Amino acid sequence: MLQRQAAMFAGRPLLRIAGRQWTHGDAAEAAAVHAAALAQAGVARGDRIAVMCGNRIEFLETFLGAGWMGASVVPVNTASMGPQIEYFLANSTAKLLVIEAGFLERLKTADLGRTALRDVWVVGEGAASWEPPAGLRVSNFPEGLEAVAPADVQPGDPLAILYTSGTTGPAKGVICPHAQYFWWGVNSAEVLGVGRDDVLCTTLPLFHINALNTFAQAALTGAEVVFESRFSASGFWPSMRANGATVVYLLGAMVPILLAQPEGEGE
Repeated sequence: MLQRQAAMFAGRPLLRIAGRQWTHGDAAEAAAVHAAALAQAGVARGDRIAVMCGNRIEFLETFLGAGWMGASVVPVNTASMGPQIEYFLANSTAKLLVIEAGFLERLKTADLGRTALRDVWVVGEGAASWEPPAGLRVSNFPEGLEAVAPADVQPGDPLAILYTSGTTGPAKGVICPHAQYFWWGVNSAEVLGVGRDDVLCTTLPLFHINALNTFAQAALTGAEVVFESRFSASGFWPSMRANGATVVYLLGAMVPILLAQPEGEGE
């Protein structure tokens, strides 16, 4: 998907997120160089990488880099606390955790010795009183290295493990192959009528399939996608207008919240 979009759409805008921007060609390059960084950290094809991060470019760099080399990403809900994080890490056998600095303190109540974790990459800056256990390597999220060629990934190879909400028991890890992610993007874009001149905008989190699907729609159609950091009822429509959004994404509960807002200028 990334090679196809780079060849077809090259310099067209693809992504705006937290002050960073990519063209369609940039996405394939980012995947290739971050796959190299993962490999240097000892991540191999078939390994799992947990990511607990807000809507930042580092999330997508990890996600695409893992897919490029044949590893799998395990997105962790950013509301998760220590015991939940421990469960996700142990259940998925993740070897690497990419975590935003502001969430580090939550690891204080996680017994990381019960997991397969070897490395932690810290995204962003922020003080934390958490002390890593002996033997666990902690470093800043790395810059990309020299690009590497993509692995011979097959359609049925795992790309991500997405955990259910766990409302009736422990959360279940749903293994999502590359082909599933590709066809989610194809079919969703077709249903919504997404085209290359659209600007897709979402406030939904990248640890959820809705936002990951939005990226696939943009990548496959030549469109542009904008990720906002969080949902704000009063700020939603001003943000959508400022971003030039032509397609927006909602969960069911967001609709009555938005309908309850007073009308504003231009609404």
